[in-house]
Amino acid sequence: MDDDEANAVFIGDEIRRQIYASLLQYNSVLAGVYRSAIRNFKTPAFPGEERARISNIGNAMREIMNSLASVLGDSSQGTRQEDASRLTRKLPEKLAEHPELDLQQDNAFIRVPQDVALLVREIATLASQEQKSAREDVAALIASGSGQAHPVVKEWIDTRNIFVGHTHLGRPPKAVLVSDEKIEELIRVVEDLMESRMRAFFESRHEIDALLDDINGGRED
Repeated sequence: MDDDEANAVFIGDEIRRQIYASLLQYNSVLAGVYRSAIRNFKTPAFPGEERARISNIGNAMREIMNSLASVLGDSSQGTRQEDASRLTRKLPEKLAEHPELDLQQDNAFIRVPQDVALLVREIATLASQEQKSAREDVAALIASGSGQAHPVVKEWIDTRNIFVGHTHLGRPPKAVLVSDEKIEELIRVVEDLMESRMRAFFESRHEIDALLDDINGGRED
């Protein structure tokens, strides 16, 4: 499949074509994920694959939203998410070391071994730090550093949470009824915020490039 055929998904939609072109300048993988999300949205599901289509769209949009800050260089999270999840996976093993511990006691207070309590505290602390960092990244990304209380931060996080919910199938998998109108509404929220952020970036970059050209042009050979 050549580029023209692959990009046919954007025919008649100049805004989305521009968003894709901008993403492509940042990161080709993320641009491909965005194009895949739009292609899946515009392609009707085969019978029996309706839930899979919604899940694929949700997963692609979630990945775009999770990765954008790191691609634009505004991410502060580093590896802290991995640290918290790694510690959480250690919890069952730690609890197994104390078979006498019954957390389902019908008591207001339950005595917990110190090593278990310390691990739980560390997990809670890291989880809180991650949540704060995530909101700070969103604020830096789309709210010009205005702070976590900016309305668009909540809008971005709420939209991401909806996409996450559509990604997970449940156990056992369950059908989720969501209209294409609602899916497009959610996608447009992300696109509007992305487009605004990237437009500001390129305007700043053009100003810097022009300044550098002036400086370089004024140098003597």
